[in-house]
Amino acid sequence: MRYGAKHAMWAPFLGDEPETGMPKYGPAVSLGGINESNDTINFAEASAYADNAQKLKLKEFSNGTIASKMLHLLFSIGSQILGTDADDTEGRSYGEDDNAPYGGYGFFCSRMDANKKRYHEVVFYPKVQGSVEGSNYKTKEDQITLEYDSLAWEILCPNCGKYKIEKRFTTEAAAINYLLGLFKGTSEVPGLEGSGIPHGEKAVTLYKTGETAGYDGKKAEDLMNEDFSLSWEGTKATGTGTLKKVTDWEALPTKDDKSGHYFACKLSPAYRDRPFDFYRDGELAGHADKAGDDELFWVLKADEHKHFAFAVDGDTVAEFDLSGAIMGE
Repeated sequence: MRYGAKHAMWAPFLGDEPETGMPKYGPAVSLGGINESNDTINFAEASAYADNAQKLKLKEFSNGTIASKMLHLLFSIGSQILGTDADDTEGRSYGEDDNAPYGGYGFFCSRMDANKKRYHEVVFYPKVQGSVEGSNYKTKEDQITLEYDSLAWEILCPNCGKYKIEKRFTTEAAAINYLLGLFKGTSEVPGLEGSGIPHGEKAVTLYKTGETAGYDGKKAEDLMNEDFSLSWEGTKATGTGTLKKVTDWEALPTKDDKSGHYFACKLSPAYRDRPFDFYRDGELAGHADKAGDDELFWVLKADEHKHFAFAVDGDTVAEFDLSGAIMGE
């Protein structure tokens, strides 16, 4: 059962639509409180008959429409969607040459299954075009009738072939992050290879004993025992096994005392040139506007700090808890 639509957002296309992959979007804006959103999907169909029986039937997506209602849509936001002239203080005007841009539209809602387990489902349309929806105006009578701001959308299929995306999460925070990631291009689209950026186990690779570590050709062979491993659940990894004590290593920064217990890993090259953040025990410890080779090669000292995290475009892609690892002698 669905209920509780929430957090409606829209963003215009950024540049021309790519020939492959998801569209790129400009900054996403909130549409205010959403009351409802109802879509209608249309298909083109054809059948072929032979020997008194149907032998072939084709059914392909044609287009669709969405009727949505918002609590209060600012003139400035509505004008971006509809291509009209508007100002939140001066008003809005409609013209015959208004040209509504293509964009992406999404929100999430709550769901409950037969066992009363609650989910949060993201609903996203990668390519829509807004149009003016008729308004209702009524005088005050014995009872007051409240009218919502209405928006109509046409659903189109982008070049990637995905005209609607749905994905469920157990927490509201995860649903919001995924929705924002669809606009940023960081969320993976089900069934669309190469979409988004890697999260969790796909984001990180441990260096193996004797393997060349990092862009500068250093070796990680003396850092970790072979029994050290990561156990993943979503984006969170728990380290188990032994981190042996290292007294010196050529790739470590020059310090009076290099001894300690280290964890070496490499991050996915998909993060290169994206905004990058590094967190240590929940506090920001490093940032790069564009991730380069330095941000893809990490040696983390696990003596004083046990929790580490990496974020790309503001989206956490991997978290490490090394509090359960054995600090070897």
